[in-house]
Amino acid sequence: MAAASMVIAACGIAYGFSSSAAGIIVFGLLVSLVSQTFVAFIYAYTPEALPTVVRSTGCGISYGAGRLANVIGPLLIPAIYGSLGYTAVFVAVALCWVGSGLIVATLGPETSRRSLEDI
Repeated sequence: MAAASMVIAACGIAYGFSSSAAGIIVFGLLVSLVSQTFVAFIYAYTPEALPTVVRSTGCGISYGAGRLANVIGPLLIPAIYGSLGYTAVFVAVALCWVGSGLIVATLGPETSRRSLEDI
């Protein structure tokens, strides 16, 4: 998930700075493809990363926070664009992806080959 986040950030920056139709198509496709893969990863990882006794509550809170971010994010983009310009929009989104990747890499528990009760 951390690697996917970094790939999405890099491809998003490349997409934002692409001036050719081919670059826009390729990097736009890669952002979409890898972000959909990330979604599959996160829906599998989140329940595994939480202790059994709080799994349902933790998943509900994290999914709810994600939905809330999906409401707030699009409201911030015009403000970023209006005050800082086009480039800042892509940099801000890329920083969010980098941040999520760093959080998973540094704070996320390793769940491979571990029973759910041990996590």
